[in-house]
Amino acid sequence: MIDRDVAAMTTWDVGQLRAAVTVLDAVLDRLPAAHHRFDEVTRTVWSGAVWSGPTGLAAAGSLSRMSAVAHSAAGALEDSLGWLRRAVSAAAEAQEVACRAAEVAERLRHGKAAVTLGATGADGLDLAALSAQLEALQDRARQHAADASAAAAVAHETVPRLDAVADLAPTSWRGWTSGLPGRHLVEPPRMPTGAVPEDTAAWWSVMSPAQQLAAIARDPAAVGALAGVPAWARDRANRVLLAQAVAGGTGADADTATAIAHEIHDRETAGETVQLLELDVREGLVALAVGDLDTADSIALLVPGVGTDAVGDLDDLVEDVTAIGDAALSVDPHQSVAALAWLSYRPPNADVGALRTDAAEKGGRALDRTVNGIAASRSGAPARTTVVAHSYGTVATHWAAQQPGDLPVDNVVVIGSPGMPAAAAELEADQVYEASSLTDPVVLSDWHGIPTYVDGFGAVELPVDWDTGHSEYLDPDRPTLTAVGEVVAGVR
Repeated sequence: MIDRDVAAMTTWDVGQLRAAVTVLDAVLDRLPAAHHRFDEVTRTVWSGAVWSGPTGLAAAGSLSRMSAVAHSAAGALEDSLGWLRRAVSAAAEAQEVACRAAEVAERLRHGKAAVTLGATGADGLDLAALSAQLEALQDRARQHAADASAAAAVAHETVPRLDAVADLAPTSWRGWTSGLPGRHLVEPPRMPTGAVPEDTAAWWSVMSPAQQLAAIARDPAAVGALAGVPAWARDRANRVLLAQAVAGGTGADADTATAIAHEIHDRETAGETVQLLELDVREGLVALAVGDLDTADSIALLVPGVGTDAVGDLDDLVEDVTAIGDAALSVDPHQSVAALAWLSYRPPNADVGALRTDAAEKGGRALDRTVNGIAASRSGAPARTTVVAHSYGTVATHWAAQQPGDLPVDNVVVIGSPGMPAAAAELEADQVYEASSLTDPVVLSDWHGIPTYVDGFGAVELPVDWDTGHSEYLDPDRPTLTAVGEVVAGVR
């Protein structure tokens, strides 16, 4: 009378299925706290505070890769739970319809027996209608069961096997994905090359968290260099490269990597949030932020001048831009500030190279890409962004504004400038400020054009002590630092 498979549906323990989903829900709820702790341990090992040297760095790299797999597993589990809920719902529907089919089958069986025995009232039974109803109910039960099976299959394929984390240090991307039955769901889409930051941001935003972490694990060098990718992801990718450079670099590369690693360690030991936004150890380039560039209300970006390099000057550069951020917080403690020490260009030495503009033009292109990348990558409200340029860095900032499209900054502050190739209006900022000491020989040189302190330049003058030296504008006892903080905070 009733199909064997439909009859089996009536005995399914749907309650047990729901209980299993509830357990998995509880596991998923606990994962964020567990993963946060995992990342804390990973950062501690990265810092070298508990395990230093090549072995410690290797362990840190393994932890970082394992963390990426854990991220992927968490995302896959969340997706899988969605499909499991659909499977349980469809199974419950199948069982309900199967039970109704069983009732109709039982009525049909008794009706046929009554007709055979000639029982009174049997002639009133519509056996044909009961048979049709039974077939319709069985068809519906089978369809719900098929839906449940399909959903369960997708749920199974979505979750990577637990043994995917057994190999803590795979040597290739193939090694990462070979153990994942649903690896096509983790594989990120093709990475853009040469794309503008807005296109890169769009590519990143359509990926799942698992795919984003997979992209970092597969090619950290490419992700770390992509303007338009959020700072948290570029930081994660660039730290992998930094660890490799510290462990295997030689000569100048090792010196640069070590200086950057020490600065990160010192800042994080002091409890500060640090993001390694940009890194090119071979070229000696770095952009290091104190604060969260992805969420900060205000961003201060400091562009240094001649003779600045990562090995000898990164700590001072970070100190200066952090002082600017602190000054901004002192006038508005309710906002959040990220301070970016930007050394993603090679300033010339204090010689004849300082008279040329080739380094400034190259630096301007890099600076334009950095600020456009930050603006494009933020998913929330745009940050109030202030570029603070010192000395030759003011010339690089001019060239940034000459690149195609508008420079997405609110303020530009030029300090100790050797003159600018064009007036303040060419900087494309909502407001331009300047700080010049007439005892600063660089300010008086006019090497690169219009003096910024004259009315014809068109900038708002900031307070400066008359005896301020070329490298003293941002000293804590100078009024210029407080004024720049007010600009960053938006109160000036």
